[in-house]
Amino acid sequence: MRRLLILFLCSIVGWLYGQSTQSTGQLPDFVRSGKLRNGLSYMIMENKTPENRAELRLVVRSGSLNEDDDQQGLAHFVEHMCFNGTRNFSKTSLVDFLENTGTRFGPDLNAYTSFDETVYILQVRTDSADLLWKGLLILEDWAGYVTFEPEEIDKERGVVLSEWRTRTGGSERISKITFPVIFKGSRYPERFPIGKTDIIQNAPYEAFKRYYRDWYRPDLITVIAVGDFDAALVERHIRKRFSKLKRVKNPRTHASREIPLDAGARVVSASDPEIQNFSLNIRFMAPEIDYFAPDGLEKSFLIGITNDLLNARIREFLTTSQSKLLNASAFVGNSLGNSSALTLSLLPKDRQWYEACQQLFNLVKVAGDHLPSKEELDFVIQAYRRRLESEVRVKDKTPSSQWTSRLVAHAVGRSPFLDPEARLDYFDRWASSLTPEMVSELIKYYLNSSTWAASAISSESEKLYLPNEPQLAAAVYYFQSKKTYPYVFSAPAPRLQVSEAEIKDESTEQIPENAAGYRGFALSNGMQFYIRKVSEDKDRILIDGFLFGGNSPFPDSLLPAANYLMQTVYESGVGTHDITELRKILAGRRINVFPYLSNYYHGINGFSSPEELETAFQLIRLYLTEPRIEEEALSRVKAREVNLLKGLFNNPDAFFGRELNRILYNSNPRAVTPTVSQVEKITLNQQKDIWKQLFSAPAQMRWIFTGDVDEEKVKELAIRYLSDIQNKANTLEVIDRNLRINVSDSLYALKKGENPRSQVRMVFYGRVNDPEQEWQIKAATEVLGIKLREELREEKGGVYGVSVFYNLNSPFNDEYTAVIAFNTEPARKEELIKATRQVVAAHAQKVDQETLQKIKELLRQDVAKGQSQAIYWHGLMQGVVKFSKPDFTADTEAYLNFVNTLTADELSLWIMRYLGMRPVVVVMDPEVVK
Repeated sequence: MRRLLILFLCSIVGWLYGQSTQSTGQLPDFVRSGKLRNGLSYMIMENKTPENRAELRLVVRSGSLNEDDDQQGLAHFVEHMCFNGTRNFSKTSLVDFLENTGTRFGPDLNAYTSFDETVYILQVRTDSADLLWKGLLILEDWAGYVTFEPEEIDKERGVVLSEWRTRTGGSERISKITFPVIFKGSRYPERFPIGKTDIIQNAPYEAFKRYYRDWYRPDLITVIAVGDFDAALVERHIRKRFSKLKRVKNPRTHASREIPLDAGARVVSASDPEIQNFSLNIRFMAPEIDYFAPDGLEKSFLIGITNDLLNARIREFLTTSQSKLLNASAFVGNSLGNSSALTLSLLPKDRQWYEACQQLFNLVKVAGDHLPSKEELDFVIQAYRRRLESEVRVKDKTPSSQWTSRLVAHAVGRSPFLDPEARLDYFDRWASSLTPEMVSELIKYYLNSSTWAASAISSESEKLYLPNEPQLAAAVYYFQSKKTYPYVFSAPAPRLQVSEAEIKDESTEQIPENAAGYRGFALSNGMQFYIRKVSEDKDRILIDGFLFGGNSPFPDSLLPAANYLMQTVYESGVGTHDITELRKILAGRRINVFPYLSNYYHGINGFSSPEELETAFQLIRLYLTEPRIEEEALSRVKAREVNLLKGLFNNPDAFFGRELNRILYNSNPRAVTPTVSQVEKITLNQQKDIWKQLFSAPAQMRWIFTGDVDEEKVKELAIRYLSDIQNKANTLEVIDRNLRINVSDSLYALKKGENPRSQVRMVFYGRVNDPEQEWQIKAATEVLGIKLREELREEKGGVYGVSVFYNLNSPFNDEYTAVIAFNTEPARKEELIKATRQVVAAHAQKVDQETLQKIKELLRQDVAKGQSQAIYWHGLMQGVVKFSKPDFTADTEAYLNFVNTLTADELSLWIMRYLGMRPVVVVMDPEVVK
């Protein structure tokens, strides 16, 4: 028997990790692909979601790992330079051209650099063939014709350094301690993509060109195009354009991706003042999993099933009173380089790292030591299959951006691109051969690995409680030897246990169509339903049922109990189902419907597929008629939140957010984070009483359904499950708690953190009395977003990014807030604040015609893109029925008329009106300026 087990284990290991010269990476027929003589490859796919749009990607299979010693940070810097001058687009004219077509810098035009790849992201319109061909021209320029003008390199140095400041903090510093231990002997700890500041500041121009010349070569490049176009025509253009790129003679070989898997433990403890949570991470390491091998798909299925099984057990244990874990997970998957790992991650309660680690280790080891039951395995398979089925249902309405993400993963060798239908078919055939032994042996293989790493991380204030390296290593060795006992799977109820309406009142009153294209009905009990079908958004229905009130009717003393109430409700389950059974019933289903509460609204929201719409209504009925609010659930919520709050403001960004709200709203309790003491004092009776008041008049709820929805089906289910819901008391009223800006000064200075950056927020605010003013404020902030990026980033090289955004204080809609936000070097903050004021003042006097046309096109294209998305229409409808805005604000024709008739004089007037006053300036510097 033992010999048979060993043979079985060897076969599993060979199956998982054996390398093969064959490949399952063949693309489906609906993807046109090929390779040019110069080695460049391409993938093209027609897809009409969204219409008149194409997603283009340039994938370069080289990242920071390939940098020479004098180039650390230049792979990422070269990515920046692609936006600062190419053969056909000098300096920043590329961004200018795209903005004139309605493409936004950031969401539609971007790039990223990792250890192993650099990927350029571009969305273009296809309603004009010329725009599509220009998009391919941009990719061609990126691939081979970046100019690297010295002046532009020098200007961009400050931008990249600003990005370094933005990304560098406690987590980055911890990584630089842990990576050399966990990935020792590899190149990865020496090649963080952000690089070294001295090289960013001083690298000679030749070093940039050398990286580009060595690694931006056709045999390492894949062009991807997915969208609403003729694939054959796009293929011809790609072949014609990119064939001009020259194959490199004597190409350099890639730097080694090897992670040496020498036997032994790799253990590290580290602390940093900015770390928020006490955490542990244990990874059992093995060779990379080859998903492109002939059996690669089976590998991914087995790993997916195993991960689902492990994490379902972990989530179940987290709900028990004996858990010393605040949160935990376990996953098998590929890691850096040529390694994979079974990774255990956990947050312990009250620094009880040993007990928490032992519990998580035991949960995973049980699954390796004892076979899962057939009943449990069948349950996990069924939930996994539901997700695959959902991908098949949405195949013809999947956005092009999602397809391109999968094709990028294929191009860089991360995971093969598959037809969702073929994947489901293959899964069905494979699942019949899956055995409990395969799951257990996979887990056992990793747990028995002779190469493992462990890290323990905490804030500086908690480092005395961290285990040292010998303690952590000894604990893991001990846990590996402990005896375990089988897990007993508890099967859930086959479906939600819910009753239908006792008396189904089928009388309804029709609600006529409004400006946002919603129509609906009202039940006889008063519930109103607003429905809009968005056929482009398939297999998803957005749901929002709300009442007015939120936390506003409750006194300040009850705010913590109110604000954490919905977490308690979620953790409790609903009806006869505790949270564990509820999760099991809903496992793998496209549904997520839960109660919520905000400052002025509360209700039930989420989403479902059309198939699960009845389940959504059943959950709604259960939450309204059989809510659960349990002591154990509240205890879990309090333990988790207290742990979070204790370290939350170690992080400078979290600290700045808290202090900014405190300053702007004069310490209004409704605008600040609760304290640990306040959370600890929450009682179950408080929360039960608040829930009772919140939902005392449920028949007053208004419901918005948007997406792949049928009005008659909604009506049928509303009658069946909600027509007997009655009010028990008067509905709550919104109380104005004066959440408006209230400051006594115009300049505030804060200090926090070690990172050498200053965070700047310039806040403008004022009264509004006409709903159309929101459109004016939006247009004004759009202008400043563009002009401040041009001045602060492109001209002065002082910031990585600058954000300009606004908000209206619904439901009162009588105050606006506009914010200009950026981070910079402390020595330059005054210079850039002054420059910001000058940009605002200049454009309050005059907006040029080119900027006017950019703004018009950006706003028009926002509408064009939004009209195929349920979330766009859902937001418009919420504005009308929830946020108390007039109907015309949801009328896209009225809005487009406003956009089309914009003038430069109006834009400058609105900048003066809404951002022309003296702002409140809040600046946070590091505690020690180096």
